[in-house]
This record gives sequence, C-alpha cells and structure tokens, in this order.
Amino acid sequence: MHAEYLCPTLTALTSDGGVDFESQHRLYDRLIEAGIDGAIVLGSSGEFYAMTLDECCELGLDAIRHIAGRMKVYVGCGRLKMDETVELSNRMLDAGATGVIVVGPYYIGASEEGIFSYYDEVASRVHGNILIYNYPERTGYDVTPAIINRLLERHGNIVGIKDTVESATHTQAIVKGVKAEHPDFLVYSGFDNNLVPTVFAGGNGVIAAISNMAPELCASWIRAFKADDLKETARIHAEICRLMDIYRITTPFMPGMKKVLEFQGMGFTDRSLAPAVTCDDAAAAAAERIASILKEESHV
Repeated sequence: MHAEYLCPTLTALTSDGGVDFESQHRLYDRLIEAGIDGAIVLGSSGEFYAMTLDECCELGLDAIRHIAGRMKVYVGCGRLKMDETVELSNRMLDAGATGVIVVGPYYIGASEEGIFSYYDEVASRVHGNILIYNYPERTGYDVTPAIINRLLERHGNIVGIKDTVESATHTQAIVKGVKAEHPDFLVYSGFDNNLVPTVFAGGNGVIAAISNMAPELCASWIRAFKADDLKETARIHAEICRLMDIYRITTPFMPGMKKVLEFQGMGFTDRSLAPAVTCDDAAAAAAERIASILKEESHV
C-alpha cells in the first residue's frame, strides 16, 4: 500500500528574527537521512504569514538549493495579493521546486465562486504543479470536492490538496468525491494521526508536523504501510497519537515543537515570529517530556 509523509518544516530563527540557515539545513538533512518523502517549506509551520515576500523567497530558494533533489520540495506561496502568489510560485518553480502549495486568501472570506475564480486564475498563471492548501479554520471557507473537480477540468497543473481539517471524514470525502474521476489527484491530510484513515480510504498520506521532531518514526510508519505490516502500522499509529499533545502545549504550536528540537540538539530555539511567544516553564517541561518519549522510542 502506497503512502507518503511530507514534512511542513519549522523555521529556525536567530535572536533578531532572521533565519538560522545552519540549523535549517541540519533539519533538512535529518529529514532526508530518515527517509521522509518531502519537505513543505513556508507552510503554516514555517510561519510564512509573518514574513515579507523577499524573506519567503530567500528561504524557499535556499531550501531548493540545499535539498538539491534529494527529496521533494514544495514551497508555500499563498499571499494575500494574487500577483505576489504568482510571482513567488513561478520563482520557486523556475529554481527547481517540485511544486508549490497555495492557501487561498484568508481573513476576508469567500463564496464558492470566489474560491473557484481565485484558484482558476492562479493556476492559469503559474507554470508548474500546485497543491491546494485547504485550511477552513484559518481561511473561513472550504475548498470542496465540487470546486476541486471544476478546477481539474480546466487545469492539469493542480495536482493535489492538503486538507487541514481535523475530522478524517472530511478528507475521506475529498478522496471519494474527486479520485473517482481524477485517480492521480493527490490527497493529503494535515493531521499526523489521520494517516491511517486517509490512506485506507484511498488517499496519499499526510503533510504533518510531527515529522520535524520524529522523522525516523514517521518514515518507519510509511515503510510499514508499504510492507503491508499492519502490526507495526498499528504500533506506530498509537505512538503518533501519544505525540499529538505537542500541538497543545503552546498556541500556536511552533514554539513548543521548536523547543523539542532544541532538547534534541538540533540547534533550534523556541524563538518564533509574532504573535507566537517563547515557552513558559510549563510548556518547556512538556516539550522536554515529549523529547524524552522520542528518545525512548528511538531505542525500541
């Protein structure tokens, strides 16, 4: 059974808010060595929303250069201004990105026709593969199977979707509603613990952040799927469910997860861009417990 785990990479920051490229490269190399299928740079985990267009471009181009084809690289290019979305997307694709991932306009909301029109124009102007980033909790609207099918009738470069909706049934509805007519369309859940129901329903895997701090475990999970090893698949599923607490120790979750990487010696600190703040004592202790769980798992 085929499945993929793509990592929406965290962004390592210096004390002045710039990118710590040395630690960033260390993270990419760790993902590659573990066998993770690809990186999503400048997703929500990467804090794209708090960066300028130039900062996003610099980070995206650096990732493409450093990874150098050793795993897939999708770059988050969704900007509030469509021209910036198109410009950033085409620069990343020209530099060698596998594709781009585009969240629709957020804050203002949109009708079904507005959502279709946005992605219709983006796809017509971007000359490469696009993943739709569906995140209703943040955008205020849902990119439904009906919208996706309309888009696929017009654009062969829309190749998949990241569905960041906690209910697995929502992602399964996309699988059911789109893949019957478009079997090569890629459907990924945005939640680590939804890998099993997504893949068993006919989806392609997850784009989910636990792989930043546990890439070996996540890659082992994919290998178990591919080997049809249900016992190991179930064991790792239970371990991933145990690790889901990482998303609740800080709001947003990035400082807490970065703190785990700090305890793992990855060179990260919990510095994150506003409105995120560094960990308080309780959050730091929770992150340390998760780092200890991962250390124990590595010896199983």
